[in-house]
Amino acid sequence: MSPLAIVLVLISCVSHATWNLWTKQSSKGLNFFLLGSLGVLAAGLPVFWFCDGAGVLQARPELFLCLAVTGCFQAAYYLGLVKAYRLGDISVVYPLVRTTPIFVLLLAGTLRGLWPSWPAAVGIVLVVFGCFLLPWQPGNGVRLKDYLNRASAWAIFAALASSGYTLIDDIGMSYMVERYPRPQAAFLYGYLEWLSSTVALALGARFVTEPETFRRVWTLEGRRALTVGLLIFGTYLLILWAYALSTQVSYVAAMRQFSIVLGVLAGISLLKEPGGRTRILASAVIVAGLILIGLSAARGR
Repeated sequence: MSPLAIVLVLISCVSHATWNLWTKQSSKGLNFFLLGSLGVLAAGLPVFWFCDGAGVLQARPELFLCLAVTGCFQAAYYLGLVKAYRLGDISVVYPLVRTTPIFVLLLAGTLRGLWPSWPAAVGIVLVVFGCFLLPWQPGNGVRLKDYLNRASAWAIFAALASSGYTLIDDIGMSYMVERYPRPQAAFLYGYLEWLSSTVALALGARFVTEPETFRRVWTLEGRRALTVGLLIFGTYLLILWAYALSTQVSYVAAMRQFSIVLGVLAGISLLKEPGGRTRILASAVIVAGLILIGLSAARGR
């Protein structure tokens, strides 16, 4: 990896952990993300138009089906995220949500009829063990209520939704690169995916009971919501840039998991959440497992 690619990934890790911390501190529901998404759409519209966004209308119909499905998965991811953060600690929820690679590996393997390689299998075991350690409090023993609770359920729901749009995006991008160079295709697809998820978020916010109305979120935390939206989209672009600079994409995927440790440290140091040493150890185990999974999957083993 080039030094610039390493810097880009590290910045993206800080950005990802930051917007999750702010989401935890807000937890205002889907309207929080809806406001941020609208801000990104407005800011990115000139670039989308400059990149021949109108030409996308000539793409094959399958692309738009992928965009519709991935938008729903993205909105479901945000729903799971705000519900989990409303109910649980970020030092537990954030690592669980970031276990997306394990579900991608298992789902893709099931669809293709392939068993994980031994490094990937070891990685799965490490991730599961790390997830077991996260809620554990030394001295309290193993209590089912620490594991079988709504916060953990919503976190796993968010991870599954993230796995869904990850798999769909891989298919959707293959249609986009038929018409555009990869950097241009990545931005256009990302913008259209954002548009699709914004529509799904608007529908979700309409039918899901929200703690705050859109107007109230705008009044109380409009600036933070818009900043979170820009951070999410900016993180996505930074990773795409790092991929373009790297010959070993697996290294980029592995380094991204460093954000888990940052998220746990933020919860413990800034929000004063309990279980510091145990949760730091658990996050390190999860990161090690996800790195093994990422390196193995990227090499096709």
